[in-house]
Amino acid sequence: MKKKPSNIYLDNETNIYRLCYERCSTCDLKGNATNNNSKECLRDENNTFLFHFVYNRKGLCLNESEKPSNTY
Repeated sequence: MKKKPSNIYLDNETNIYRLCYERCSTCDLKGNATNNNSKECLRDENNTFLFHFVYNRKGLCLNESEKPSNTY
């Protein structure tokens, strides 16, 4: 049995596998710009994170230029 790719989720309403939100490498639910629903943020081919989780906003992945001013 083949393992399902990590960047897709099962849409329970349609019973169709769909791609995770573009900033996610893994997810369980549909995401959008406000709530990415990421389990893990997207990485590049060198396994370096392109986006990072925001403290207290689980599932939201932002890049360096989008980070809130009171975070590091």
